[in-house]
Amino acid sequence: LIKAEKIKGKFRFEISNYIESNKYDHNDLGYLRDNNEVVTNLGLGYYIFEPIGKIIKAETEFEAEHKMLYKPFDYKQLELESKLHVVWKNHLFTGISAKYNFEEHDYNEARLSGRVFLRPARLNSSIYTSSDYRKKFALDTRIGLKYTEQNKNNKLYLRLSPRVRINNQLSFIYIYVRENEKNQFGYIGEENNEILFSKRNQLTFTNKLIADYAINEKMFINIILRHYWSKFENKDFYILNNNGTLSETNSIIDNSNINFNSWNIDLSFSYELSPGSFLSFFWKNQLLSETNELEDNFYNNIINTFDSPMLNSLSLKLTYYLDYNNLKSKK
Repeated sequence: LIKAEKIKGKFRFEISNYIESNKYDHNDLGYLRDNNEVVTNLGLGYYIFEPIGKIIKAETEFEAEHKMLYKPFDYKQLELESKLHVVWKNHLFTGISAKYNFEEHDYNEARLSGRVFLRPARLNSSIYTSSDYRKKFALDTRIGLKYTEQNKNNKLYLRLSPRVRINNQLSFIYIYVRENEKNQFGYIGEENNEILFSKRNQLTFTNKLIADYAINEKMFINIILRHYWSKFENKDFYILNNNGTLSETNSIIDNSNINFNSWNIDLSFSYELSPGSFLSFFWKNQLLSETNELEDNFYNNIINTFDSPMLNSLSLKLTYYLDYNNLKSKK
């Protein structure tokens, strides 16, 4: 990683480049989406730290990111993104963002080394807000849109998240997300040594409830309930050509629609033994369900999901912080 940046003043910038070879094991240092990349970034930002009129603070940022394969050294992706964030005097946070992706050479979607899928240029934009968190009730919102002119792969994203603080000990956060994507193109299977793609519509719902309770200054309870429901319906099938484009085909992959559900409960209890040191207990409950029969009724979908096998896990974790200065003073 090579980076140069200016981190002071109202105007700031960052230029960076990092290289991950094709032999780099991306599991060595935690989660990494991909390896075999050469990524170059340019970031520019202008920041207002002092109140001006009805504005408490504001920032505008621009970023350009260029990606190449490391081996072979081929073009992969170029995207431009800009953001504007403002915190108003009533502590309402507002933001708007826009991202433009030029034609992308996707080397992963084909599921076969050396094959590429050409994704058309697309535009993503969103508007988001957060009300004053100091109040007992606050609301986060986000509306996003993806527009692709060439293949009409469009998407509408909606996120609503109210939060309630009952008192200084108990609070709740609810998150609702709805994603409706039309004309999504992606890998679906193989037939007669040909890689098949499908054009499909995908509809996804996420419901999540978070509860935090502080029993006292030393003991804390956190509960997260999450239900994720996604279904996609195939409309047409295509053959992936060697040059990355798609050609229509009469081939049909039966039972290729997907109705997927994931149900999770995460409960944790933490006791602070000393500053920075915790003894934590975790219980995780999980249900996974996947069928080829699309379900339109939410209630029936939930009932069918709970007919699936249930997985439970228990764990105990000790995190102890050693202060070097204290150990040194005892010698």
